[in-house]
Amino acid sequence: VRPEMRRDFLNRRMKKFFLAFGAGLFLLSPAFFAAAALSAPILQDPVSLCSGSNPYVTLNWSSVAGASSYEVYRDGGLTPLDSVAVTSYDDLSVGAQEFHSYFIRARSAVEVSPDSNPKSITVGRCGPVLAPPSMSCTVSGPKIDLSWNNLAGVTRYDVFRNATLLGQVLPPQTSYSDATADGNATYAYKVTAAWPGETKDSNIQNITSPACPPTLTAGGDCSAPGAEVSLTWNAMPGATEYQVFKGGAFIASAGNGTSYADKAVIQKNSYTYF
Repeated sequence: VRPEMRRDFLNRRMKKFFLAFGAGLFLLSPAFFAAAALSAPILQDPVSLCSGSNPYVTLNWSSVAGASSYEVYRDGGLTPLDSVAVTSYDDLSVGAQEFHSYFIRARSAVEVSPDSNPKSITVGRCGPVLAPPSMSCTVSGPKIDLSWNNLAGVTRYDVFRNATLLGQVLPPQTSYSDATADGNATYAYKVTAAWPGETKDSNIQNITSPACPPTLTAGGDCSAPGAEVSLTWNAMPGATEYQVFKGGAFIASAGNGTSYADKAVIQKNSYTYF
């Protein structure tokens, strides 16, 4: 091999070596790692929400390029509260009026980001959960029974029907009976829990009250010329007309009155009225 050919071959090999060596130095340089490092997430203000009577805190933060998961830290803990693959988290393990601080770390397969900015919150209170009302009929009309769960520190419960205050209940009692409802009427009930300086509403329960029948009393009267049967009944809230039936057949309308005298009777005969 001629000397000049050998020099050209060696020059080409040396150029390839230095190119590869230079690329390796670039990959290993601090500038490369600085460019590839995970940035810190940006944590938004926590929000206190309610699930029924149970409070929880919801967190949201910015996405970090290259991150595969995010670690949630609370109150300066050394171990994460949880690790998630999304940029939000609901902390269900909190109580009303508790104070908590949070920060987030982003994580990839090989590294962890700096801590996010810290955020703090005082967990809010939640209102009671009003159960579906139970309904019944009494001699005076419909009765609507309400019940709800008791909450710590409450000084009273205000019961509302269609936004009008019906009454107040002192804990530990958590029930109320509404005996002033009209029959076949639509109502919206809610209960407001009161603490010193703060109130929280329950959910709203909408109902249609039952159309309750009156209580009928019948008596025979032979003092007047001819026999008659005197019928009386109690007034029912919301009723606009009372119809009288004998033997299953309609015989008269008493309007909005609460009595009727049936003169179409024969002594010593039996009759059935409603």
